Amino acid sequence: LPTSLPRWVFGPLAVPLCTMPVKVDTDADFFADSGFIFESAWFGAYAFQVTDAEIGKRVLLDLVEAMKLRKLPKASTRRTLNLVWAHDEPLPDRLVGELMHLCGVVNARLVLVTDEALPAELEERVEENPNEIAPIIANL
Repeated sequence: LPTSLPRWVFGPLAVPLCTMPVKVDTDADFFADSGFIFESAWFGAYAFQVTDAEIGKRVLLDLVEAMKLRKLPKASTRRTLNLVWAHDEPLPDRLVGELMHLCGVVNARLVLVTDEALPAELEERVEENPNEIAPIIANL
């Protein structure tokens, strides 16, 4: 990922007017506190990239708990919060199921980048077919 992502773009050349910093777990100033990560991502202050799969799982487990707390008062993010899992090791099915449910409630999106098939009970809840998306991604 780049060191920042555009927040607002202007004009036909898509000139970024404001950017959102990207924090990576390999950076010296990375703050590996799940609460900080969740709150910062929720309010659009930072984007985060966790390259270590074990740390990523731990953060997602903590995010599930935080999202459950936001679910009670029916709170949702202003802009869609994207959770992307692109590690070789798949997420546990139970965690995927919880995230899929909570993402729909709090205006978040779970993106799983994997070659493995999901279990049937989760597959029927998937909104987008990866076979339709693959040609688009290949052309980026």
